[in-house]
Amino acid sequence: MKKQRPSFKNDQETIPYLEEARKYYLGKTILDIAIAAAFGLVGLTLLISGPFFAEGRFTLLFGILGLALVILIPVIFILKARRRPRQFKMAVFSTLLLLYAFDAYDNFAFMYSLDEERVKKDFLVKEFKPIQEDATARYKGNIRKVTFTSFSYDYAYQGAQEKGRYIAFKLPVFVHSSVLVINKKDKGLFNIPEELKQSTLLGNKLFDEKFTVLAEDNNEALSVINAQRIQGLCHLEEELKCRLALYFTDNRCFIYLNDFKDSYHPSLLKSISQADLDGVKRVVHMIHHIYQELNLDYGNE
Repeated sequence: MKKQRPSFKNDQETIPYLEEARKYYLGKTILDIAIAAAFGLVGLTLLISGPFFAEGRFTLLFGILGLALVILIPVIFILKARRRPRQFKMAVFSTLLLLYAFDAYDNFAFMYSLDEERVKKDFLVKEFKPIQEDATARYKGNIRKVTFTSFSYDYAYQGAQEKGRYIAFKLPVFVHSSVLVINKKDKGLFNIPEELKQSTLLGNKLFDEKFTVLAEDNNEALSVINAQRIQGLCHLEEELKCRLALYFTDNRCFIYLNDFKDSYHPSLLKSISQADLDGVKRVVHMIHHIYQELNLDYGNE
């Protein structure tokens, strides 16, 4: 079923709506914690008082029931409480994407569930964890008929935990053989397919100093990593202040923004602000900007 544009038209109408949503999820979180605490207290009471009021097998039953109330039921409600911030962020981001993306993009749609097995299959970073708490991790849409998926992730880099952003674009054409471009600083981070070998591109000194190109076929690498994409890749690294990698295979382009700082951080404990809305706008327009800079529409836009 196609989603309808929200009834509000601008940021000032949107903020009170999202603030109401924040209070709703915050109330649900407090209720979950209160229920967990109540069951835990009842269970603890049974464990302590059971031996005084029961004997034999009844003592055992009191103990089992007490443990269930202390451990099992509270854990269920605590896990529910932990999911509330992610649900809130999803609600915020989905609402704002509806508000901002309909004007910028054609035929925008959402993906609320992340197929992690499929993502891991396509993902080349050796050690990563999709950030489930980041609602921007779970959306899908069409930019001028180009389908994309994106999410934030954690990864290990030189003994420290860093953050990145993954974007997978569906291309209007097929690449005949796989081509991978990675920043030389990140070469050790990737699970590089065995069939990809070092390739040689001619012409751009800055690009050659910063990037490594790996491909099944050198002619395909020359075709895919053309002058426009070389210029776009160098410009995006400087503009976004992160390290990029591109992986072209079949009709997909997987983009990795390592050490990328997202600008969207709403919290259940903090009122919705204009900065939250502006952060989502930047994410929406950044994805479209990357798509244009790298000419991933192949001239079909």
